[in-house]
Amino acid sequence: MKTLFSKKYKTELKKMSKIMRYFIVSMLFQFFFSNVYSNAIFFLDKKSKKVSLKTLVEKAIKFDVIFFGEHHDNNYHHFVQLKLFSELIKRKKKMVLSMEMFEKDTQRYLSLYIDKKISETKFLKQVRPWMNYKKHYHPLIFMARKNKIRVIA
Repeated sequence: MKTLFSKKYKTELKKMSKIMRYFIVSMLFQFFFSNVYSNAIFFLDKKSKKVSLKTLVEKAIKFDVIFFGEHHDNNYHHFVQLKLFSELIKRKKKMVLSMEMFEKDTQRYLSLYIDKKISETKFLKQVRPWMNYKKHYHPLIFMARKNKIRVIA
């Protein structure tokens, strides 16, 4: 079977954990199906076989830790990240979300906001959000807050 990847790239993929391969390969397809995001989400397993989001989620819920890397300004990456997070929430009730964009010293305000003890305005004044917070990170925070999922700075 022919694939889009060079022999060197395939060798590197084999060295990575299965779950990371799914994420990394999926990111390579950013904007490949730009008009149909929801139907464009798919991943490749270690044999370069197409795997659906549903299958990935079923495999991912068996892990204690799931890393999702993204380019901070990439709309597609954030779309897939949010979709994966929402699917995991449906299946795995006990979760914690950790986000690099929040610095450790802002944890208090992050927790207060998630617990609905302070307003979003006060929260945003205290946590120094990145410029793309509203567009890319607010949906994750909103979903965590709605589902009472702890967020770690």
